[in-house]
Amino acid sequence: MILSVASRIPVTGAYSELFWGTGKKTVLKQFISGRHESNTSQGLTTPSDDIRRFRTFVWECDAYEVAIRDPRLQLHVPRFYGRQKINDVVDENGTSIARFYLLDCCYELEYVEGKL
Repeated sequence: MILSVASRIPVTGAYSELFWGTGKKTVLKQFISGRHESNTSQGLTTPSDDIRRFRTFVWECDAYEVAIRDPRLQLHVPRFYGRQKINDVVDENGTSIARFYLLDCCYELEYVEGKL
């Protein structure tokens, strides 16, 4: 799968960005690397920072997998569609910007509309 910044949802944190999934019914949470501008601006660029982001990805996936197996918990979390393998992320011109992302750290969730 290739993600495009054209499908990015304008929310960025120190760990990830969100992209629209199929038909805007799902979102992809794509974890960012230490090379991403939101991390370089904060000095979060060391290999240990990327390890921390990777571990957070694994822990979040594990938590969703536990929640969706429990009949009571699954009522309180979006549907979890699992880990997704991202092959590339491209900018508006189709140029790869994959270096700013941890391509093996992406998962897909049901989009639930709400207020911030």
